[in-house]
Amino acid sequence: KFQGQNQVKSAELHGWTTMAIRFTPKLGLLDEYPEEDDAIDDLTDTFSSLVTDEISLVSHNHGRDRRLQRGITRRELQEAVKYGRKEATLGPQGQPRWKYTYNGTTYVTDETSRHEITSWKSEDNRAAFGPTDYGGLVGCSVHVVLVVDHSGSMRKNDVPGYGDRTEAVYETLRRELLMPHIDLMKTALGAACADMAVSLVVMSSESCTLLDRVPIDDALCSKFKELAASAGHHHGHYVPALKRLRKLLKDDAKRKVHPVVFFVSDGAPSDHIDAACKHGVNVWHPDPTARGVHRSGRPILQSCVSPQPCRQEVKKKTVTECCDIVRELGAMFDEDRITMNTIAFGDPNAQYEVLEQMARVLKRGSFQKLGLGIKRLRSALSTLSSTITTMLTSGGGSGLTLREPRPMETKESFHAPVTHVTDQDGWDVYTLHDRKFTLVSKQKYDCKTHTLVDAPLCDAVGVAFSNRPFAQGAERSASRCLEVVPDGRRFAAAGFPLVGKETLFTEELKDARFHKRVARCHSEGNELAQRFNARIEKAFPGRAEFKLRYSECWIYTVRDPAYAGGTAWILAEPRLEGKWAKWNNNAGKIGTENASGPVGLCWHVPQAFSHFTYSMTDGKELLCDSQGIWNQTDGFCLTDPARHVLEDHRRHTRDRTDKGLAGMRAFFATHECSELCVQLGLQPFTDVAPLKL
Repeated sequence: KFQGQNQVKSAELHGWTTMAIRFTPKLGLLDEYPEEDDAIDDLTDTFSSLVTDEISLVSHNHGRDRRLQRGITRRELQEAVKYGRKEATLGPQGQPRWKYTYNGTTYVTDETSRHEITSWKSEDNRAAFGPTDYGGLVGCSVHVVLVVDHSGSMRKNDVPGYGDRTEAVYETLRRELLMPHIDLMKTALGAACADMAVSLVVMSSESCTLLDRVPIDDALCSKFKELAASAGHHHGHYVPALKRLRKLLKDDAKRKVHPVVFFVSDGAPSDHIDAACKHGVNVWHPDPTARGVHRSGRPILQSCVSPQPCRQEVKKKTVTECCDIVRELGAMFDEDRITMNTIAFGDPNAQYEVLEQMARVLKRGSFQKLGLGIKRLRSALSTLSSTITTMLTSGGGSGLTLREPRPMETKESFHAPVTHVTDQDGWDVYTLHDRKFTLVSKQKYDCKTHTLVDAPLCDAVGVAFSNRPFAQGAERSASRCLEVVPDGRRFAAAGFPLVGKETLFTEELKDARFHKRVARCHSEGNELAQRFNARIEKAFPGRAEFKLRYSECWIYTVRDPAYAGGTAWILAEPRLEGKWAKWNNNAGKIGTENASGPVGLCWHVPQAFSHFTYSMTDGKELLCDSQGIWNQTDGFCLTDPARHVLEDHRRHTRDRTDKGLAGMRAFFATHECSELCVQLGLQPFTDVAPLKL
């Protein structure tokens, strides 16, 4: 036996009295007896005389899982017991508990101080957050609301280059959303971009509105730096966060405000853990009276009359409540005014059905499962930033009606090779000989005649178009596409794989004008690219990696009774194989040099090409939004260009991404001429007139 019997002081808490307990460091609990006031010492005194590693700690699945999620070591818990502040507390059902706090770690045990219940990192040694008076910018036209998961699992150190998931999210938000916007504020677009406010809801067991309609400035960037160092803790409850979101947006519904919601989480909601079933029992809580654990190692849960159905019902109720709140948001606004972007940034093998269902509730909802890839998170936020900029500079939105959203194709099915298709497996097939689903024509844009001219099929009799998009931007969705030939009851792929693109807006389904503008931009961009390549060859002979072209594109006209008027148009281009990159956008942002892509002077080619298009058109046009693939042999192959046109100093003379003189100013505000610009003799930017916003 341990020398000198050591006992625990008793505490009167809500009607229960602790029992004094005798311990030995090796055997643990020996027996218990009613306390004697004159013979009681704090058990902490006993622990303080022990070697830290000898302090008894019995782990169960729940406590161990929470500890691993929150990056807490076993020794940290032992140190908390030995050195920390000890407080009596109660469990969910009134069970006696001890809470130890030491060096930023809070550890909860059972009444014996031996069994691990749960633990979390306190805010003692990391940036704290709470309700703030920092905010109040009411008169905005675009309100961006960020709902960010701050549960304990966000403390996991599994994102390369970052301390934990929380740091990765806030640093990426700062770099991809805030900083580009601040840069735009310094350009001619500043007046329009100032019409935006940001709010932040942090999501844990209890959610908090940390920022309320604040302007984007250096102070906000500093705040996000602090938040990158904040510690996640407890569970991730969706419902309280969504209620905070609803309260934030209530005032916006009365004004002409466009809310853009960004909801990021690394897991499913855990609201059900603290919810009681219809019998009044917390069926997801561990049973404090149970002895032992399940064979799986998990704790035995509390039971009611019908525990399994009740547990499923409690979970289902959480999902329903989440979707109902999002549905309320859609009812508060015209559905074309509110955008809901849900992001799963966590274990790529985990299930995120609730996030996906929340996005599906709204017409302008999107769900992205990013795994833990930081590049994917950057790309998602960069796209969001560009969409917001377009909304701001086009008067708060396009004014067009979005089509009904379609289910997105999974990453696995997108990468799976396709050799045969039918109209029964998610493909719309149109052929020259089908009377109902007819391929009417295949055309391309001719720069000489400025019209669409017929183009030949690649030894095919039809075209197949997947009805599940694999990607979606601000204006178009992209799906797999193939030219096909009959092969029995199926159709076999003919030629190379294509990417088919359709407009997202109902009004642009009436005719081919939208696709014709895109095809024209591609075709005229290729003419400028040929001139650029000729100049490059003279200045840098034999440098094939400096060459540049735009992918060819075609417009397929088909008959389909599912479309209004019975006719539809599909824009298609070859599927680009290689590592995708974006070198600049239509708002002046420049991409980041990557060792796996073009480096050195070659990396400046897309920027030099944009400058070249301005110079070659005497300052009347500028092609940008350079994106696509690159390799050492063929150089750059680009797609989806944006064009700023100086035409009576009016914007949107060609399409919604055309910002006219303002777009040119934004490009040259960040562009620094390289040796390429100097050798090509490109003319400098001339600011011809003040911007009219």
